[in-house]
Amino acid sequence: MNTRETRATARAAAMKEIMAWHQEFMRHRGGRDGRPDVQEDGVEFYQVGRNASHNFFVGVDMEGRKFVRTVGGGGCDEDADGRLVWYEDKESVYEVVGFDGHYLGHY
Repeated sequence: MNTRETRATARAAAMKEIMAWHQEFMRHRGGRDGRPDVQEDGVEFYQVGRNASHNFFVGVDMEGRKFVRTVGGGGCDEDADGRLVWYEDKESVYEVVGFDGHYLGHY
């Protein structure tokens, strides 16, 4: 297999895993079809979980590299004067070797 075929095989295997996970999440949650929830820098992210404070997405690029995207964590904190200061949701995207072992929320 050449490099191009290896990447295509890795991407196809990752997409199969992602779509099964996404469909399971959507079955429990109800909602949209199998279109990507977010497209960013050539990566299509699909929602696979959530908890009280975060939404969890996974994706794969054309090279077959896997990514996790989390969005959430907004809330409030106290400033130096004791006043509440609200902050927006935070977002992080990072590359992973595999999706196993990563906490990605609940249905």
